[in-house]
Amino acid sequence: MIALKSQLPKMRKRLITCMALILAGLYYPTIAQRENCHYSVSGKISNSNQQIIAGAVVYIKETQQQILTDPEGKFSFEHICTPQCTLVCQVVGMQPQEVVLELTPQGTYKEIILLENSQQLAEVEVKTTALLNSTQTVTELSAEAMERNKGKFLGEALKEIAGVSVLQTGPSIFKPVIHGLHSNRIIVLNNGVKQEGQQWGLDHAPEIDLQNVERLSVIKGAMAVRYGAEAMAGVVVVEPLPLKNLRGQRAEANFVGASNNRMGMLSMLYASEVKKVKGLAWKLQASTKKAGDAFAPNYNLSNTGFSELNFSTGVGYHKENKGIELYYSRFSTHLGILKAAHIGNLNDFRFALQSQQPWFVREFTYDLTTPRQYVSHDLAKISVYKTWQKVGTLHYQASLQYNQRQEFDTRRGDLTNVPAMFLQLLSQQNDISFEHFTHHNWKGLFGFNIYYQNNYNVPITRSRVFIPDYEAFDTGFYISEKYVKPQYEVELGARYDFRQMRTFQRSFQNRDSTFSSQRQFANFTSTLGFAYFLSENITFRTNIAKSWRPPAPNELFSFGLHHGSAAMEYGNADLQPESAYKWTTTLSQTHKHFSWEVTGYLQHFQNFIYLQPNPQGNLTINGYFPVFEYKQTRAFFQGIDATAEVEGLKNLFLRTKAAWLQAYNLRDRNYLPFIPANRIETSLTYKRKQWAKFEQIYLSISHLAVAEQKRYTAESDFAPPPPSYQLWQIDMQAERKINEKQSITVGFSVQNLLNTTYRDYMNRLRYFADEMGRNFIFRIKYNFVSE
Repeated sequence: MIALKSQLPKMRKRLITCMALILAGLYYPTIAQRENCHYSVSGKISNSNQQIIAGAVVYIKETQQQILTDPEGKFSFEHICTPQCTLVCQVVGMQPQEVVLELTPQGTYKEIILLENSQQLAEVEVKTTALLNSTQTVTELSAEAMERNKGKFLGEALKEIAGVSVLQTGPSIFKPVIHGLHSNRIIVLNNGVKQEGQQWGLDHAPEIDLQNVERLSVIKGAMAVRYGAEAMAGVVVVEPLPLKNLRGQRAEANFVGASNNRMGMLSMLYASEVKKVKGLAWKLQASTKKAGDAFAPNYNLSNTGFSELNFSTGVGYHKENKGIELYYSRFSTHLGILKAAHIGNLNDFRFALQSQQPWFVREFTYDLTTPRQYVSHDLAKISVYKTWQKVGTLHYQASLQYNQRQEFDTRRGDLTNVPAMFLQLLSQQNDISFEHFTHHNWKGLFGFNIYYQNNYNVPITRSRVFIPDYEAFDTGFYISEKYVKPQYEVELGARYDFRQMRTFQRSFQNRDSTFSSQRQFANFTSTLGFAYFLSENITFRTNIAKSWRPPAPNELFSFGLHHGSAAMEYGNADLQPESAYKWTTTLSQTHKHFSWEVTGYLQHFQNFIYLQPNPQGNLTINGYFPVFEYKQTRAFFQGIDATAEVEGLKNLFLRTKAAWLQAYNLRDRNYLPFIPANRIETSLTYKRKQWAKFEQIYLSISHLAVAEQKRYTAESDFAPPPPSYQLWQIDMQAERKINEKQSITVGFSVQNLLNTTYRDYMNRLRYFADEMGRNFIFRIKYNFVSE
């Protein structure tokens, strides 16, 4: 094993020194103040569909004053010294716009419309907005990437972003991992609502329908000041089709078919404005998906099929300075867990670890047997806002979420169709915030949240409760302010959170006998950030954040067999709240023919909570299962994410993204388990605006190389990390216009092109089976847009 004691200080010192030198070398702006600068200009940026564009770069050519559009697509410049100026607006994927304006002391207003580029350089665009902190980097999947991921799960799509990986449970459950952290350290913001499900389970993926997602982005940094204590690693922002500024009608239908598990997916969307009532719009969306057993290159992955049925609707009324929206969505899925993950005894478990093929393999079928899960998630919300000119905007949002989870295991007699675990989670949230406009170069927001949550074990299972009934009450107060200058921004924020949690535990012998316990947690969160715009296309950002989170109920109280994970898990009632400091620094450049971004980060944890494998295992009446225990330590994470893209020959683009991460258990002087291995992915893409009767054509081939996870403590797991692997993939897509309003887009992909046999360290079922083999995917989309 590597001598951590000698290596860690050296590596940490090199990374800190590098980041500090960049920061010191860039922090030198001095902005001269001028007198008699009494002109001003403001406006709004939108696209050809009249959808607002947040995070666009707007600058004055003569003075190089620069600003980013806010969440409403608005911008404002004050203290301009000349009566005429040239305004330049640009954002990745859109054609830059240059406008010459005559200014007046009373103020000049200008609305600018940006048109889409014929060639979009980057497959992912990086941008920042006022709401999402300009000192943090926001990485958003492009329209091409969203189309390519139709029919997939949310976690699968997020893998397109450097520094984001997944924690899997078989081929159908994907949890996002940001900088090595997952579950209760990541907040998923679903249409502005903090997603609340049974996200504590490693086999519990976010209950979100990707077909209902218009925009998908990730903030890679501690965002606890704005969003709450659980945003220690970052925030996944999920946005459906916005109703504000919707004009005319929009209809969309998608079909996706896959060969490996014979999956079929159908989704439909319709949205329209009500022309008789200006500002009123509505939408309706639904999708269904069904798949059978997946195939590894050499055998069938039995009982890994799934089905989904999802639905969402919304209505919104928006005027220039006020608005209201109602929204409802439902997600439901039945999914199987690899049958071979349930082992009869210790000898069979040892045999399974050595075997090249699972002990249970059957013919392909869509039918599910045990172990299996049924999950449903309902979300309802109302949001209102009111804007006062030259003052700011008041936002209020109330939401209700209801989550059901049933897990079925092999049981005898009349218990065959009775779930072994049946949880119901009710979450209610209230959020109030006030975002004030720029005043003496200061802009920001403040607000508070009130959350209530109730978890209930439905008493029909006749099995031991895995986690107890509980209710939790959370409240938080926060303030975030930015000092904005043309060439740099400074941001600072603070937050106070309080949580009270009460648990109710029933006797296994007598369900009517209960006892309760109460816990309280409170702490402060803070952040300090700096953004410096070296030029119109080079940006430096750095952010230091202090965050914390209370231990989750499963970390405190889980006890026994977790059927979905095919593992025994044991909590620790003595766990203390986590606290962490994270330093994130990003340097990026976007140019017409190339773009690149490098992000380095350091994060130190006190009382880091992790799930440690216990190699002893446990034999129960249901079989032999691996054992995992919650423990706590001091931990240190350090890593680098990098992306680069360059336009080579005409219409040819080369793109590379890489992620390097190390995580250490400082107390025991060894490595933490379940940390993603280093990886690099390279793609070569041919794009063409038009060929024959087809438009927006692209053809791409990509190569992914994942290293073996060698930062691993020997004999700390049931099996060592699997070897490194390499995968090839092909993607192609083209659009055919029917007329000005209608079009059809056809796509085709091949995943695992060479049918490679491999196992991934971050798959909880890697002990028992290989990953999926070759998969052919066909996509077709019908789109209708009318003004």
